[in-house]
Amino acid sequence: MTRWKLLFAFLSFAAGLALAGYSEYCFTRSGPSPVSIPILGSPFHMTRKFFAYSSARYRIGLAFDEPEKLVFATPDCVADPDDFRNECSGRAASLNASWTMSQESRVIQHGSAADTVWRVHGQPFLALGDFPAAAWQWYQLDVEVISYEARLAQAKPRLTVEIWTEKPIVYQHKFLAAKLAARITYGLCLFIGGLLIFFASLHDGN
Repeated sequence: MTRWKLLFAFLSFAAGLALAGYSEYCFTRSGPSPVSIPILGSPFHMTRKFFAYSSARYRIGLAFDEPEKLVFATPDCVADPDDFRNECSGRAASLNASWTMSQESRVIQHGSAADTVWRVHGQPFLALGDFPAAAWQWYQLDVEVISYEARLAQAKPRLTVEIWTEKPIVYQHKFLAAKLAARITYGLCLFIGGLLIFFASLHDGN
């Protein structure tokens, strides 16, 4: 095997490894819900970078792993049709928290926690805020939780960032398609590079 073919083999294999590593890293910090971190106590500080694979509006807030421990009063509010709420029922929440969204060290938005836990799509959710993200961009979220009430802690709150849309399944399919395309691409690079290197070793052995 000529040198340029051997060089192409190693370059293909190296490109596959690099693409595999970077792609899988992005996949762990992307998707419809790129951030999901348990809040184990207060005070709590979190810095997390994540990758927006699609232009969409993201919401930031607290979901609960044991929502049955939250007691809701009789629904007494007027539903906002733009919020995609299936139910309109809330309870007061005492949470002292703030957040900042930045991109390349530039703050693009910040806010503080809401004072009510709402049922969103049937599940309790305590909103911190939302922001529009552009596709193929990295963002950094900083959250500072100073204190929160004991009843919230009993329900095991989880800090989440997720795409906020009426049809989340559309974004789920787009993410799965992008993941499949990336894995096919780096898989082919690894296969072709590995195959050429194998044939080169056989040729040298002969």
